[in-house]
Amino acid sequence: GIAPFRAFLQHLGQMNLQHECWLIFQEVSAEEDFLYQVDLQQAAARGVLKHVDTLFTADQPNVRFEYLFNRHKTRLKNWMGRGAHLYVSGEKDILNQCENQIKSLFEQTGEADVWKQAVSEKRVHRNLY
Repeated sequence: GIAPFRAFLQHLGQMNLQHECWLIFQEVSAEEDFLYQVDLQQAAARGVLKHVDTLFTADQPNVRFEYLFNRHKTRLKNWMGRGAHLYVSGEKDILNQCENQIKSLFEQTGEADVWKQAVSEKRVHRNLY
């Protein structure tokens, strides 16, 4: 879930470490399920969290992960090409599809080697349940 990422952001903030962090957060409802919203907003305001993109399936029934990846594909490819780590946490079936979409994005643009390198360097981390 999101709690380990929240702790990671707190650690970065306390240590004054400069890392580019980007969160894509999916849940059912913003009103009921946006866990640690205030903490995440504060991390963004302090610059510890550079980007926050949210997807709430009940509030935005026609928006899917593909939309977010296509909207931000240049940023994602640039970050991964510069050595970023990708953490995927949540429901196994949904996030396996998500990871396959990311992999496909790299393949479609002729940059499959960037994805393969991230995987081989163990920069793609999974916490699926």
